[in-house]
Amino acid sequence: MDPVTRSKIAINRQLIVEGDFTPDQVIKEWGGEREFVWECDRYLDKLVEISGKMKEKRLAKWRELGGKVGLREWDYKEE
Repeated sequence: MDPVTRSKIAINRQLIVEGDFTPDQVIKEWGGEREFVWECDRYLDKLVEISGKMKEKRLAKWRELGGKVGLREWDYKEE
């Protein structure tokens, strides 16, 4: 995640203290025991596939609604 984006997100880092999670469910960075390793190669292809399908579906809906500037975003994003 981009550091600028990450800085804008408020995350409750007292997850263990508040009893929401056990230490084995929380990453070390937040006081837990779990190692977090992002495996880009494992997830990226599927993410790109899902995003592409979503884009095509929304674009088709946008065109069905007239395909012009001024359409409300939620009109073509509704499932």
